[in-house]
Amino acid sequence: MNKKIVALSFGLFIAGAANSALAQTPAETPTPASQVEDALKAGDAEAEPPKREFVKWNHYEGKGLSVNFGMAALFDGVAYNQNDASERQIGKQDNKFFVRTVRAVLRGDIKTGTPISYFLSYEYIGFDRGADTSADEKWRLTDLGFTVPIKGVGAVNFGKIKEPIALERLGAGTQLPTMERAPIIDAVLPSRNNGIKFTGLIPSQRATYSIGWFNTGLGDGNISNGANSVTGRVTYLPIDNKEAQQLMHVGLGVRWAEAKGGKARLKARPEAFKADYVIDTGDFKAKSSTTVVPEFVYYPGPLMITAEGVYDWFKASDSGNPFFNGSYISAAYMITGERRNYNRQGAYFGKLSPKKPVDQGGPGAIEVYSRYSYADTDDGSIKGGKFDRITLGANWFATDHWRLELSYGHGKLKKSGDTGKTDFFQTRLQFEF
Repeated sequence: MNKKIVALSFGLFIAGAANSALAQTPAETPTPASQVEDALKAGDAEAEPPKREFVKWNHYEGKGLSVNFGMAALFDGVAYNQNDASERQIGKQDNKFFVRTVRAVLRGDIKTGTPISYFLSYEYIGFDRGADTSADEKWRLTDLGFTVPIKGVGAVNFGKIKEPIALERLGAGTQLPTMERAPIIDAVLPSRNNGIKFTGLIPSQRATYSIGWFNTGLGDGNISNGANSVTGRVTYLPIDNKEAQQLMHVGLGVRWAEAKGGKARLKARPEAFKADYVIDTGDFKAKSSTTVVPEFVYYPGPLMITAEGVYDWFKASDSGNPFFNGSYISAAYMITGERRNYNRQGAYFGKLSPKKPVDQGGPGAIEVYSRYSYADTDDGSIKGGKFDRITLGANWFATDHWRLELSYGHGKLKKSGDTGKTDFFQTRLQFEF
């Protein structure tokens, strides 16, 4: 991480703290998350706290600064049933239980003339593993972002943040119906990047637009050696009936990116974090890529249907200018009737809160889901493989803080002249506050 960015972050934090200390006013009660679901804050969906408090000691509200400490811990188990072709392709996969991630976060507001929200997260392993990260990187600063609102216009977000593209990438990793993102999302799109983005606000709250510039070298303080990318996204709600609880979301994201060091590589796991990579193009010479991501969500009542496509064109003449693509479609049904909050200014879905959690004598929130995902990284001289998977699963949100998930998946990999088939049996216990 760039020392200048860290220094700026520390300076902003200290300025707010000093202002707060000088004021010495009594602490105020934090605004419940349910009342600010449409506000644009640093960290976007990742920064949204649970609706109900787990503890009372983790937040401070002063005149010049607010601080909220949170954490998430995820524990996974996975077992495999492979055919011979699958073992030849990726080796025999070991059944195991493991720590998926442990993440600590700080979020809040620096109360200057124009309040600046901040979000910082540091984690072990890391839940968001995109094209920019490696499983060998055990500890890392995942987020360090700041958001400055522009009244009546929008907001500017800068730091190590998410690029404005792909609904599943923008959503909080701990709140997706499925355990992992679709392989094509992880293969093509970075989890975070260093840069700045602007999100425009539409008065009707039925449309949004975002554009951002990013450079991988900003994190090391060397822009000239970094790869530039320009990313934009527009969304619209053709249906937005709050009374009938019906919503339809459509969106389109576009990203142009330089290939870092003149090379590119797409790789992803089969929606099971400890599994070996199933699609992997290896390094190939490239100048740039252009990615287009259409989005669709239909959300009538407790049923939520989501679909996205990822279409990636590379400028790589030595490899025949390959085109890679993939998609997913999912259906999730909330048996107990809850709904995920939709942030109309950020155009993403937030956290789910049970109507009657177990600690208040209720059943919690129960959800069942299915998903089909597909990734094709074969084109030109590049043979990264074709992978598709069908998944069935169930989530039990016992409270705002505890979640248990079970899933079964069947994946098929076409690569190296073989068709490998694998059954995945997965479980997750999640705690978050």
